[in-house]
Amino acid sequence: PAKAGLSSPETGNMESLEDALEFFEGKPLDGKKFIVKPAVYDPKARTEILFLPISDQQKQLEYLKSRNASKKVPYVMQEVLE
Repeated sequence: PAKAGLSSPETGNMESLEDALEFFEGKPLDGKKFIVKPAVYDPKARTEILFLPISDQQKQLEYLKSRNASKKVPYVMQEVLE
């Protein structure tokens, strides 16, 4: 649990493209920003980081697809705290 006074980032698990689409559905573009990162550390997967959501829905979709998230290779969508 988070210590008093410290906010913990909003996170979501991504084991499929659908997980990500559900997570980002309805999130305002001018609200919280999130990064998508491997649940298990993988330096190769950290080369391309986008702060989502972005206004270019096609680019966001391609980016999420390119993560190839699965039950074997899960990702985490984590809020970027200021």
